[in-house]
Amino acid sequence: MEHSSEYPGTLPTAQQAKRQVESLLDELAELAETEVPEGEFFAQTLDRVVFACSGQGAIAWKLLPGGALQPTYRSSLRNAYPSESGGNFSPEVAAKIVRDQQLLADSLKAKKPQVIVPNGSDELLICHPLEVAGKKWGELVLYHQADLPQSTRTAYARVLEAFAEVVSHYQRNDLLRNFDQRQREWQTQWQFAKWAHRDLDFHKTCYHLANEARGCLDVDRVTVASVTGSRVRVESISGIEEPHRRSNAVRNLQRLVEVVVRGGQPLVYDGASDDLAPQIEQRLEAYLDESPARVLAIFPLETATEEHGEGEAANRPSQRGEVIGALVVENLEQQETRALLRRCEPVVEHAALALENATRFRRIPLRGPLQVLGTGLSWLGWYRLPTTLKVAVPLLLLVVALFLIPTDFEIEVRGELQPLERRNIYAPADGHVRRIAAEHGLEVAPGQVLLELESSEFTLRRTELTGLITTTQAELDSVWVRRTQGARRDSRSPERDTPESLSADEVRLTKRLENLREQLELLNARDAELRVTSPIAGQVMDWELEGNLASRPVGRGELLLKVADTAGPWQLEFQLPDRRTYHVLAAMRQADEPLPIRFQLVNEPGRHYPAKLRDVATMLDLDQDQEEPFVTLTADFDRSEIDHLRPGLTVLGRVYCGRRSIAYVWTHELIETVRRRLFW
Repeated sequence: MEHSSEYPGTLPTAQQAKRQVESLLDELAELAETEVPEGEFFAQTLDRVVFACSGQGAIAWKLLPGGALQPTYRSSLRNAYPSESGGNFSPEVAAKIVRDQQLLADSLKAKKPQVIVPNGSDELLICHPLEVAGKKWGELVLYHQADLPQSTRTAYARVLEAFAEVVSHYQRNDLLRNFDQRQREWQTQWQFAKWAHRDLDFHKTCYHLANEARGCLDVDRVTVASVTGSRVRVESISGIEEPHRRSNAVRNLQRLVEVVVRGGQPLVYDGASDDLAPQIEQRLEAYLDESPARVLAIFPLETATEEHGEGEAANRPSQRGEVIGALVVENLEQQETRALLRRCEPVVEHAALALENATRFRRIPLRGPLQVLGTGLSWLGWYRLPTTLKVAVPLLLLVVALFLIPTDFEIEVRGELQPLERRNIYAPADGHVRRIAAEHGLEVAPGQVLLELESSEFTLRRTELTGLITTTQAELDSVWVRRTQGARRDSRSPERDTPESLSADEVRLTKRLENLREQLELLNARDAELRVTSPIAGQVMDWELEGNLASRPVGRGELLLKVADTAGPWQLEFQLPDRRTYHVLAAMRQADEPLPIRFQLVNEPGRHYPAKLRDVATMLDLDQDQEEPFVTLTADFDRSEIDHLRPGLTVLGRVYCGRRSIAYVWTHELIETVRRRLFW
């Protein structure tokens, strides 16, 4: 509510001003001895403060549960916070109110009047904290122009301190007058605290908080909501066993609590929403359309922060804990908001502490089995044992359990998926690649041409053989001609053309011609081998054949490409380090059937497939990519379970080698290493 002063604006002299201030204080002190309502008393007080100090306005800020300040009683507010038409504040004025809340929250720790000049502002705030029975109640604030002289500021601060003493005296009297009522409230609050801290179960705690707070506060409905990050969830509503979270009322309440918690300040609604932020006002209206509440208060429940001494706390900025929930108080009939807030303060403190403890207990892993274990140990008198036995006995039991409890003993291996039928194709002779008829992924049939090679050696040899055959044939034809014509003997070589010599030449040349032709046929057969074909039906596995083999010289026996039958059966090929072969071979001798293997693909972690060990190589292999010798294991699996088979796909497997104790399974590698290092 807002009040304006009816006193004149100036005072003629300093003496008159002093007498006038004393008169105002005397009048206010007499008023403080009466049973005047709190609202009327603060209205009179603030009007006198504004008049005595010629201020722009005065406000009594009340400390709400949770540590937030709220302007509760005001005088000449239009001068301090000018409003627009309709009573609404502009965004600049709303930001100014939030700024003053933060400044006053820091100055509340001081016990003397303080003068605050906000940055970039043309006004100053003279404030004094208000205490009731040693407990902070709020702050009395005078708003004035920033150009006041220092002496005037000091004088006004003293005047404000005098008024604050009268206010504290009135509040002490009011506290004494309401002692009986407070006694009854303390009894209900004690009963509420007993139920709030009775159980650590999260859901039971929320249920007790909602139902017991309803009777303690004498309101129509109390709701408890949990906050996890940015997610708000209604946990319990008084009078309802299980809230219906899909209803519009619960959803709108969760949205309203979410925006209030994000702002970090409690929300108190008693019918007027002029001072609310637009986002809060919008969601509040949406909830009030579903709820008939006339009074609504939402208090964020925060975790406890580290406490400091008074001197240390004065030098530190205010700290807030983590928001873990919210307490929503609703009443269907209009009631005095100030009395409700006073009753809510201890309830909110106990609710925050109880919800914090329940939340911590909820986050404990395996709390159910641990509770059962703790009950059993208590029944056995465990907690009466000395501390040494409490540590030694669990360790002994743990060690014994590690050696007695068996578990699966598996040897980890690494390998790959490969088609069962695959062929490596090598160069049949030295030469160079003339034509490439294959490509990656090409499906080929047996005998299909993949590559064509060309050998310069074969070409040269064929040319030589062709010339020798031609020459030999010409000589043989000459011998036939001389035999058929009966040529005369040359006088200079009488034995050259004899029938016997001609027959011998014919036999020799015929034999030579046959040999040359056989060599040519063999050479042609070797030349046909230069057309490289697929030995099986399958798929070409090599990548970028054109770039790797085109017009490239190759040597005899060099690997050209690979062909595999991907449509046929597949197998697993594992590489088992030699130092671990003993476990697998021993398990094979003891087992009546193939050892089971479970494996997973490296591109599909978390999903396991079964397999059966088929064979173990009898010889060690050594690969330059491996650090130690290994033995190849082959295993069968159901290819229908894997729909994305690719040759060479890396897999991680575990070969089942029986059951051993947990201690042996965890430490067998360490034991073997120690044996090799120390006992060799």
